[in-house]
Amino acid sequence: MVKKTPGYVYVGKQTFETKGAAEKFAVSQRKKKAQEGYKTRYEIDMDPQSGQFRVREFVYQQDTKGNLI
Repeated sequence: MVKKTPGYVYVGKQTFETKGAAEKFAVSQRKKKAQEGYKTRYEIDMDPQSGQFRVREFVYQQDTKGNLI
């Protein structure tokens, strides 16, 4: 499968103390965006300076039929 490049990447300003809390947030956002019709991918990474976790959202562009561009 060919990997598509995302249309844009959004790094949330919201940080979480634990990875579990960040994953819970990502799951809720994934469900919300899927209902709105967006094609997204989420990654959780740790900020090395603060030790807190943040969620990165990758949004993919799609045509009128829902195919990824």
